[in-house]
Amino acid sequence: MKFIKWATLLAVILTVSTFIFYRPSRVLIPEMNGVNCATKSICIDDISRLEEAEALIAHAVIEIEDVLGQLKNYPKAVFCSTQECFEKFGFNLDSAVDRYYF
Repeated sequence: MKFIKWATLLAVILTVSTFIFYRPSRVLIPEMNGVNCATKSICIDDISRLEEAEALIAHAVIEIEDVLGQLKNYPKAVFCSTQECFEKFGFNLDSAVDRYYF
């Protein structure tokens, strides 16, 4: 019984530490960083730009399906319109070079 308590405590500490110190892991639960999940697969900080985000994700899915075939599940995408939002997820301008700008 004592082992289970320590194992549970260790698991909680590791999970919290991961979210605090390894910021890209925050993509797993974007709502914790002030981003609203407008649909099942799209999370966005500026809801007025949802239509633009939907167009970007639709284009990306088409490109992926052309290469890999039909997707069973659509990926979750986080769209940030501000640098502040982008940095909350552990990224900086240098890491966005190969990504679409939103």
